[in-house]
Amino acid sequence: MTMAGRAAEQAVIRVYEQWAKAFHTVDGELMKSLWDADYPGVVYQAEESADPIYDWKGIAKYWNTVNQILIGVSRWDEVTRKVAITGDAALVYAKTMTSLKLAGVTNEFAGELRSTLGLHRRHGRWLLIHYHESRALDLEPILRGG
Repeated sequence: MTMAGRAAEQAVIRVYEQWAKAFHTVDGELMKSLWDADYPGVVYQAEESADPIYDWKGIAKYWNTVNQILIGVSRWDEVTRKVAITGDAALVYAKTMTSLKLAGVTNEFAGELRSTLGLHRRHGRWLLIHYHESRALDLEPILRGG
């Protein structure tokens, strides 16, 4: 990898680490600061939402109010991470073991969170433009059933 390639990867990883910190601490202001609010094609797919958010206003509203649902994260352990960069675009894939404290729910929601972050470099800064999270489904009982 070239020196420029290593520098780009380090910059992308710094954004990823800030994203992880914002998620783990439920810090909406930090999370919003990582996004390119001017990019017309943003996508944010939270696992609890049936449909993605396709505009900055919706993403900002989500992170302004997320602490009404997600009141804390007691576990945040990265299992794996993969970074891919081509030119001014980057993808980060991560699997994280999490335990989420949800408002009005006694037991924490625990399990493996899979996240894909899409970034682009704009004016020398890497910013998020795409995010997707999901959990793996255990299909074995269904498949055994026939």
